[in-house]
Amino acid sequence: MAGGTLATFTTPGKYRATLVAVDGAQNTADVLAWTFTVTQRAETVLGTRPGWDARAEAARLGARPQYYVGETYETLGVAEDRLSLFVNVAADDVAGMSYVHARVRMRAREPLPSVLAGPTS
Repeated sequence: MAGGTLATFTTPGKYRATLVAVDGAQNTADVLAWTFTVTQRAETVLGTRPGWDARAEAARLGARPQYYVGETYETLGVAEDRLSLFVNVAADDVAGMSYVHARVRMRAREPLPSVLAGPTS
C-alpha cells in the first residue's frame, strides 16, 4: 500500500481521521474520513472459566493426600475440552496450549535427620 500511515495513540477518546491525497503541486483532496474510538486494552489473564470445579477434577484425576518417596505416580489428563475450559487464551489458540507438571510447594514439617542434613561440626 503506497502512502500508508502508522498511528500510535496515547490517550483514550473519540477521534476523527481523514486520508488526504496530495499531488506534485501540493493540491489536496480528501479521500476518506472516519471516526473511531481509542480505548485502554483490558489486561487479559489466562484462566479457567467461571464455575470450573478444580476440586472435583482433582478427585477424578486421582489426586492423593499422600505420596511415597521413591514411587512414580501417573496423573490423568483433564477431560474438559480446552475451548470450553479456558478463558483469555492468547489469540484463541487452544490447540497451541499444553499442560506442564504441577507446581509442588513443599514445607518441611520436621527437621531432616542429621544423616541427610550433612555434617554439623
